[in-house]
Amino acid sequence: MGKLYTLIVRLAGCLIWPGALFSSKLKAWRDGRKQFPTPVPGLNQPVWIHCASLGEFEQARPLLEAIRSELHWPVLLSFFSPSGYLVRKDYPGAEQVIYLPLDTPENARQFFDLFQPRMAIMVKYDLWFNHLRACQTRNIPLLLISAHFSPDYWIFKRWATWFRTILFRFDAIFVQE
Repeated sequence: MGKLYTLIVRLAGCLIWPGALFSSKLKAWRDGRKQFPTPVPGLNQPVWIHCASLGEFEQARPLLEAIRSELHWPVLLSFFSPSGYLVRKDYPGAEQVIYLPLDTPENARQFFDLFQPRMAIMVKYDLWFNHLRACQTRNIPLLLISAHFSPDYWIFKRWATWFRTILFRFDAIFVQE
């Protein structure tokens, strides 16, 4: 099932390129991923916090600020969507802000080789199988915060059994009502 997932992700990534001709959001998404992100000088074992967009960032912001002020750990902040990245790309509370590379095994491996995070924190629903698997393979503590699960959430549908296994990759899940 992981191979099928990766194939679908690759196809979706390919479809975004022609779609960018007609959509400014897709163009921003594509342009943000033209080059693979590289760590800024001095970024050493950051806490990686991933947000889908601006709303998830606002939910993670108190935790992000506590990590910096209390633990004095550097923060790598990633976004999936342009709505978060474009607004927060210069956010002073993180050492670096990037677009998350497309979720392929190769990109996940390169991401972790380059950034070497000490911990990974995902916010709400943006769960990318290959990046999560790389966390687990490298024994990087993995947290999910601000999760909201209801019985009708898609991951609990019969057809989504494989996707549910993603939840077992987390060391801790913190939910909201």
